[in-house]
Amino acid sequence: MCTDNTTWKWSVEFPKLTCDTLNTRSAKKRANIIVSQPNGAEVKFSVPVAVGRKLCTLTRNKQCLFSSEEELRTKIDVLSRNMLHQLLETALNKRDYSYFELKEKFIRLGYSNSLVQEILSHAQEVGLIDDLRFSRIFVQQKHASGWGPKKISLELRRRGIDSSIIDQACAAYGLEEDEFQTAWRICQHKVFHARDPYAQIVRFVCSKGFSPSVAYKVAKRLLSCDKDE
Repeated sequence: MCTDNTTWKWSVEFPKLTCDTLNTRSAKKRANIIVSQPNGAEVKFSVPVAVGRKLCTLTRNKQCLFSSEEELRTKIDVLSRNMLHQLLETALNKRDYSYFELKEKFIRLGYSNSLVQEILSHAQEVGLIDDLRFSRIFVQQKHASGWGPKKISLELRRRGIDSSIIDQACAAYGLEEDEFQTAWRICQHKVFHARDPYAQIVRFVCSKGFSPSVAYKVAKRLLSCDKDE
């Protein structure tokens, strides 16, 4: 797609889809804008693929024509901001996200690091993004599904949450005090048939993110209850 006049022309070059780009989550989705001048000089810069497609659609429908490279760049900046705001609104309407999750998501879509940080920082200032709120909801949901503190903390760190915020979120929900009871609850209705049931129980409890000391206590109590029966 391109447009031109007597002095200059521009076109959009989209990336080729290959097995590597389709299977790589970290690959940035960028298209190239190629600006050609009458003297043969050529300027190339990249934009998010979605912005490039939108630009082509607007131009094809004659909703947007440019008389200079400056006008083209200005329109690209406006489109990038508007489309990123729309992406943020759509994402937050589905669920809460951490700052890091959204940053990684939008950068993978080809938006510049500086623009992403600017928009996400403003969203933080007005309370649309709150890592502590996100962490507390995450802790509550995962604790209810039987996750232990270690697994919860590991997953929060993977989502870019600072350790001090993780500590606050876990403390607010009383995970440390409730750790044994939670581990005991998820094991009560599970049957262990291994030759060494003690080791099997310990491995199972630890895999859920509980500490070895809690796993040992749960295994001893569970086996003791079996003997009593």
